[in-house]
Amino acid sequence: MTGTSEVRRAALVLHGLTPADREWVLERLPPSSCEELQPLLDELASLGMPGDPELIRSALQRVADGAQGAEPAFAVIAHASSEQVYDILVNEPDRLIAIVMSSSNWPWRDALLSRIDAARAQGIRERMMTLSVAPGLRRAVLQELARRIGEGVPTRRTPEAVRGRAASGLGGLSRRIGERLQAWRR
Repeated sequence: MTGTSEVRRAALVLHGLTPADREWVLERLPPSSCEELQPLLDELASLGMPGDPELIRSALQRVADGAQGAEPAFAVIAHASSEQVYDILVNEPDRLIAIVMSSSNWPWRDALLSRIDAARAQGIRERMMTLSVAPGLRRAVLQELARRIGEGVPTRRTPEAVRGRAASGLGGLSRRIGERLQAWRR
């Protein structure tokens, strides 16, 4: 089975759906995603892989648990409050927020989305459905978010805090992630 691990996981999940549900999802994906997924779905069918949703859900949960256990950033982020994460991400691009939100089933996800303007929250949800992210970028985003949470970003928005955050470049989370990726590539 070829393809990125994210595409392979998506194919496994789709394979576990009923044929009608699988078609419904595929119809809503961009054509490029369908072109990546279809050969993997065909391979799963030709191998006789059972389409048991519970079997697939269980396997995916084991993979997710292993990834979270190996990645300290997951624990830091999972234990953060929606207010902490909101304060850090509110001025970031929607794509970056979607990367964070789609990385795990965070306990604060619904609370955070409820704090964001409804139209913007819907846009973020839509991005989460079709987002394709390189593992190195996802790792850099989550590590930087965990670092910011660990710094104790102020949750009260006093004028001094807002000015201080603007001056320190809190909105520069994207920039810091870029720097981290450059260092990681070396």
